Amino acid sequence: KFNKLCDSYSPEIRDALILAKDEFYKIANEFKNINIRYRSKEIGLEYFDSSGPRNKVLGLVGIYPERAMIAFGIEGWEKLIISKDILKKIKSFPRSVKNEKQIIVLVKLLKDALIKVKNI
Repeated sequence: KFNKLCDSYSPEIRDALILAKDEFYKIANEFKNINIRYRSKEIGLEYFDSSGPRNKVLGLVGIYPERAMIAFGIEGWEKLIISKDILKKIKSFPRSVKNEKQIIVLVKLLKDALIKVKNI
């Protein structure tokens, strides 16, 4: 369904959305507490936090192919205690998907943030 929702865009945006989906799967395989969140209108990454008395799932980022949008779970990132510099980059990252180059920058930003988090 994700790929079908991407078909209504220009090839540049469609390819970027599909790249994002593929890269999210790679990130989920690379980091042990990161899972794919796949809903009818979104694919995203979430962190499974088992450190407290109750397990929590923290939404980190989602791609919405219907609107070609990126959404960040800022609260999730704040709970992971990432650096202020990386959090600032996440907060200022463009929300509209434009091209594959933008997705490559997004993936690097996500990996840089996750590498520095304990228990991942």
